[in-house]
This record gives sequence, structure tokens and C-alpha cells, in this order.
Amino acid sequence: ELSKAEFITEYEELVGGKGVEQIWHSGSIDRSKANVFKQHKTFRKMVQFIRANKNKEAAYVFDGAGKFKDKINGVGPNIMAEVMMTYNPVEFANINNNPISVLNKEAKAGIKKTPRSYNGLDYSKFCEIIKDIRRELGLTNMLEMDTFFNQIFQKLKEERNNAQ
Repeated sequence: ELSKAEFITEYEELVGGKGVEQIWHSGSIDRSKANVFKQHKTFRKMVQFIRANKNKEAAYVFDGAGKFKDKINGVGPNIMAEVMMTYNPVEFANINNNPISVLNKEAKAGIKKTPRSYNGLDYSKFCEIIKDIRRELGLTNMLEMDTFFNQIFQKLKEERNNAQ
């Protein structure tokens, strides 16, 4: 049981804060932290659900955690998936625009373009695609895959900016 002040300190270590380097690197997740602070008890319940179910199917955890996420203004699928990946980096992938854009643009995966449109089944399929690529590349976990997609996304972004 964390006090609200303790929660704020811990959460800022994850998403970043004034003078605090962030651990999670999903884009712009620090912008909504003030809203999350107001609902810290519900956020903690979501984390507890994920931790208790970290070895269950991705679809089950995504849908179950989503019921908490939907009650927390400022928490989207990317933050929820960051928590999931933190507890089980072998099975759960981070879901944000970076891997989705890379998969659709470079791999022609044809997956949903917006993380908010994903349900548990969509997320499970997304994780399976990422795991297939991970195996092909010889990487060990989803954290490495997240870095891989972020590097490609940044390269594509740079190429796009240079072309303008």
C-alpha cells in the first residue's frame, strides 16, 4: 500500500518527471500523469491485476486490465501494456504507434493502426506477430523488441523529415 505521495514518486520514475529520467519510453506518457495521480488507487488495482495474472493468456490480461484502464483518465493501452511487459517481458509486447507503424509500413502486417482500437484478441495476435519476429531475430524478450521497433521508427521518422 503506497501513500499518494509514494505513488507519485514511483510513477514518475516510470514515466518521467521534473529531473527524473523515465524507465518507460512510450511517447508522451508523462503528459497525463497528473490525471493518473488523482486515480492512483485504481491504477494500483490495475497493476495488482496484471501482476496476479502475468502468466495467463495475453488476451485475458489485456481485457481484464482494460476494465481498470478505462476508469483511469490518462491511461491508455500503451501504459497498460508497459505494465504488462514489465511483469512478463517474454509474452507481453508494448503497444504504441511505433511498432504498429513499423509493422504496417515495413512488414505490411495490416494490423489495426490505433492502440485504443485493440481488444484482447487483437492484442494477442499483435503479441504473436512480435514473438515470431523476435524468434527470427534471435532476441530474448519484448523489451529488446520494443527497442528494435523504436530504432526503426526513429530512422523512418528521420528519413521522412529529411525528405521534406
